[in-house]
Amino acid sequence: MKENNNNNNSKDEQDDDNQQQQQQQSICSTSQFNLTYYLVYLMLMIGIGGYLFFSGFLLMRFELPIKSQCRVVPTVESHLPLLSSPTESSSTSDDFGCWTKPTFKKAVIVVIDALRFDFLARQSPDSPDYSTYFHNRLPSLTSILEQQPNNTLLYRFIADSPTVTMQRIKGITTGSLPTFIDVGSNFGGDAIVEDNLINQLAFNDNNNNNNNNNIADNNNNKKNSDANITREEKDIRKKVIFIGDDTWVSLFPNHFYAQYPYPSFNVKDLHTVDNGVIENLLPTITQMKSDNWQVVIGHLLGVDHVGHLHGPYHPEMIKKLSQMDQFLLSIINNIDNETLFILMGDHGMTTEGNHGGSSKDETEAGLFMYSKKITLNQTAASSSSSTDQIEKWNQFEYNDRKDIRTISQIDLVSTLSLLLGVPIPYANLGTIIPEPFIHHSINDNGGWKKLIDAQRLNSWQIHRYVDSYSKISKDFTKDKLSLFSRLLEETEKGYAKLFETNQPKDDQFYKVYSGYRRLQSQIVEYCREMWATFDTESMVWGEAVLISTGLVIMAIIYTSIMSPTTPLILLPIKTIILMSVVGVISSPVTYLMFSSTNESLLPIMLGVVALFCNFGVLTKLVQSHLHMTYSYSFFSLASTISILAAIVCGSIGMLSMILHGASLASNSFIESQQKVVNYFLMTFCYLAIILLLAVKKNEFSRHDLFNSLGLIVTLHLTSPSFLSHQLGDIIKFKRDPTTSIDWHQFVNHSTQWVWCVPILYYLFKILISKLLQEPNSKKKNRSSSSSYFSFNINIKKDGILELGAGLYTRILTGLCMICTMVYWCFQNTQDAIVKSLFPCLVYIISIVGVIRSLRPLSYTPPHSSVKDDEKVFRQQLKKLLFKLVEFIVYFFMVALLLLGPSTLSTLLWSIIQIYFIIHILNNSISSNNNNSSSNNNNVIFSLVHWIVSIGLYSFLALNHFFSTGHDYSFNKIQFETAYIGFEEHVYWRGALLVLLNTFSSPILFSLLLPIFIIFIKFNFDKTDNNKLDNSNSNNSDSENELILDRDGIEMQEKENNIKYSSSSSSSFSQKKRWKTNNDIIIGYMFYLLFFLYNSVVICFTVYGLRRHLMVWRVFAPKYIFETVQLLMVLVSLILSSVILNYHRSILHLHVNQELTPKKLN
Repeated sequence: MKENNNNNNSKDEQDDDNQQQQQQQSICSTSQFNLTYYLVYLMLMIGIGGYLFFSGFLLMRFELPIKSQCRVVPTVESHLPLLSSPTESSSTSDDFGCWTKPTFKKAVIVVIDALRFDFLARQSPDSPDYSTYFHNRLPSLTSILEQQPNNTLLYRFIADSPTVTMQRIKGITTGSLPTFIDVGSNFGGDAIVEDNLINQLAFNDNNNNNNNNNIADNNNNKKNSDANITREEKDIRKKVIFIGDDTWVSLFPNHFYAQYPYPSFNVKDLHTVDNGVIENLLPTITQMKSDNWQVVIGHLLGVDHVGHLHGPYHPEMIKKLSQMDQFLLSIINNIDNETLFILMGDHGMTTEGNHGGSSKDETEAGLFMYSKKITLNQTAASSSSSTDQIEKWNQFEYNDRKDIRTISQIDLVSTLSLLLGVPIPYANLGTIIPEPFIHHSINDNGGWKKLIDAQRLNSWQIHRYVDSYSKISKDFTKDKLSLFSRLLEETEKGYAKLFETNQPKDDQFYKVYSGYRRLQSQIVEYCREMWATFDTESMVWGEAVLISTGLVIMAIIYTSIMSPTTPLILLPIKTIILMSVVGVISSPVTYLMFSSTNESLLPIMLGVVALFCNFGVLTKLVQSHLHMTYSYSFFSLASTISILAAIVCGSIGMLSMILHGASLASNSFIESQQKVVNYFLMTFCYLAIILLLAVKKNEFSRHDLFNSLGLIVTLHLTSPSFLSHQLGDIIKFKRDPTTSIDWHQFVNHSTQWVWCVPILYYLFKILISKLLQEPNSKKKNRSSSSSYFSFNINIKKDGILELGAGLYTRILTGLCMICTMVYWCFQNTQDAIVKSLFPCLVYIISIVGVIRSLRPLSYTPPHSSVKDDEKVFRQQLKKLLFKLVEFIVYFFMVALLLLGPSTLSTLLWSIIQIYFIIHILNNSISSNNNNSSSNNNNVIFSLVHWIVSIGLYSFLALNHFFSTGHDYSFNKIQFETAYIGFEEHVYWRGALLVLLNTFSSPILFSLLLPIFIIFIKFNFDKTDNNKLDNSNSNNSDSENELILDRDGIEMQEKENNIKYSSSSSSSFSQKKRWKTNNDIIIGYMFYLLFFLYNSVVICFTVYGLRRHLMVWRVFAPKYIFETVQLLMVLVSLILSSVILNYHRSILHLHVNQELTPKKLN
């Protein structure tokens, strides 16, 4: 019986131990993924805050569904007839034109994408900006301008920002001002439902009323075939035929009598769209019957694609413009006397061939108008009284060409509508171009009557739109509406006097003309200032959620620093759910108390729920902090660092981060952000060196000097001053005029491959070798100088890592680099297979490598003791680092391919910079630990070290963003990367590649963050190895120290006073794992807080300066980029934490299984 009882008791104890062991393993496994849970939660909160602010700031204006009608003239309220038709109020017949008699029966409209003004106008060869690549390459047009000045008009055609194609098409067809949010619709926008020129040309009044339904139906089933779109003849006002960029078909579905669309986003295709327009447009206007078309629109893309692919300074631009010149001349030779020919550019291009911003090169397009018989340019024909007076009103901009006027793109809408005899679109805000409406006849006083009529119709149409818009929006104040009405009434009185006077004088005509112009200009100017409808409530809710999320992050950092040996509390899921329910219940009450009646409940509900959740998590963190016990004072100075050095370094670091955020409130600093970032980067560089000097005092070694000087020199190599002068590359050849640009680029790029690629491969090789080395290396006495670039590898038969893993990674990495270099050699070839093969190989190898990196390595556990446990812990870190490097190196290979050969040197410098930073920061911790005389934790040193480390690392990430050729501007987006390895355009794939290219720096630095943290916190080269090896070899009873380099935290154990057991070993290992977890958590949260702070500041800036003149040009792009960058950082941190915790969970489970005590029966 006694034996049975003993057996039962032992079984119960064993079951209890097993159950306790399983619970410990479960808790350990859960806590390992706790960081990922927190990051997912923070991403959700930041996403809610960003969505609320985004929806409040970047709202589109209200689009009125009202259409202008031929039978409803906007001047009907005045009861005054038109001067040119005194016997009838206006023409309301489609046969004789709407509102006024048409000047032309037909029109051929050609849009050459990215046709900059100086491409079109004659340029002097003596000009300092003259280029043979694109200047004076349209000789046929310049000859016509000089030989037939009466029949031609040339303007600077100014585009509103953003200068992207779809937005410009909307502007030149609707006459409305843009809102910034539409730039996001440039890749696949929906149909325009607002009244527009195409709609007025294609449909009569009866069909206009039901056209919205047709558009909605067609959005679900777009027809892109070349077949004619059949409609009843009674519904057709004019037969409009379109040929070219398929963006028009998506914007105007079911509008064209016939259409020939071609895909537009393959920037590497220079000829398909252009050849399609040339092959179909000329036969349309020459072979088709005259009654089968009235308007033909052609949109060519070759010039734009040459700019994106090669830039304007390239022989391909000469070929393309010559092709355009011949094509345009053939059109002019084949149109009849009653046809108006219009050539325009939708936007310009920068010197790099890009567009999207608001610089002069991007916004200044060209507009050319020509008629064979009808005089267009009366200012050239004669010096009449009307033209002389108009010259007083019209203002010239860009004073290099006084003889060419500047007009806005939206002015073309009203002008073309009245010239072709169709109603002006309802939402148009453009003013008519006066020259085509000046006609001299016996009964026309100096050419005034038709011009005044056109100006009057335009003014009434704009005033009618403002009156309708003010009924659904509060943007137009009563004072402004009264002012506009008063200006119109005063001008109408002057207009009425023209009927009362038999022979009105020019001054009377000019007074009426200038009155209408003044009204139009004031309305347009006011709309530009007040156009965006800001939902300030949503913006405030979004800011509140982002700020509360920042407080949660700071609370996580504080509790982790103050208690480094205590794990962070698990994410309180139950509290979050409870607070979400409370938030949903209280949202209606908050809505009734603080919201206006016309606001939606959804933003308030999201904001309240997010705030309640953050409050719940913050409360739990504070409660856990209050229950903690500490063995030190916050102001204890256990380390060797002086209080003055700590205060100086910490204060300057915090002030630098704050000032960097404050600089986002200035448009000048935003435009010079690259220099600002580089300035603060150098500041943190010197702070890190000062911190090392303060710790080491008189022990600053030559290796510390080498690291410090190396970091300073390499940072200068990626500074704006070096990059602006192309000094970032060691070798750079100037191009000889007889050498082709392609060959010149190949030579310069190949000079980088010669030295950059081998060094990159060698760095990866030695890093992998270092992580694969056996820690019990017998070569302990090698010199310190050799430890920088040489590592001893001693892999035993049953060592901790597999030699094959490192060899396999090196082979795959080398293959990726070889394929990338081969692609760079042949990227300008026309062979699609050659251009696609090698990038696809890089993608495939990278995917295979990433999948293989998820496989765990083999493991040989040591004997159970505290000393062995310390070795196991170090070995775990090395294994973990190797798996992280193996995973991230393939992302680096893809980034290397997408960024291109021109950024190869900056990638190399960034890796070398990280190497120097790690050594400087790690040496400061090691020196602080070695010289410390107390066992207490120094929070001041820990906090200062974290500020300097993460500040330096974060600014390095931003600096690398700029050094790779990117900027916070849409014209700097490298869209051509969407086709690296592919010829066809797929939206999601192209967007992904462009996203990886643009934000490669924050993505890579976020993925590298855990490696950076472990390397700066743990010393694998000197202290850790030597002291551990000495402790293993020392058989005496002297004191053995197990030193873990971690923020002044030392664990000193005296072997003669403590008897180690398996349980104490397990506890010892568990505490060290908690310290590692806390290090990772602190680093992640500091890094995330840096980018979140910048996003919060830019949100405050755009909220306070939402009426600023530069809001859409400078602040809004910066806000967009900061928001997307923050999301990329979050996604990358979550991904890296998942990989980190995945491998760490495997490693820790092995340790727990071996170190957990087992009872023997």
